[in-house]
Amino acid sequence: MMQLITPDCYAEFASELREMHGLRYRVFKKRLDWEVQTEGEMETDPFDSLNPVYLLLKGSDWRTWLRPPFADHRTDYVARYVSGAAG
Repeated sequence: MMQLITPDCYAEFASELREMHGLRYRVFKKRLDWEVQTEGEMETDPFDSLNPVYLLLKGSDWRTWLRPPFADHRTDYVARYVSGAAG
């Protein structure tokens, strides 16, 4: 099952978002040993502060699989950030 979480629903799906950030921590920090921003056992990045729409993929056991956030299609935040023009 795919689950779309928009900024206006963050509170309603807080446990799913915590699970996603925890999964990102376990994959990016623990498994891959990347230098990422963490707090507790959760990983966040600058895109999370832009109120993205998250697409979560749930397995048959209802656990979350890792999926990237989608920036608001009406903005160019991601393109500017990746190209180095953000700031």
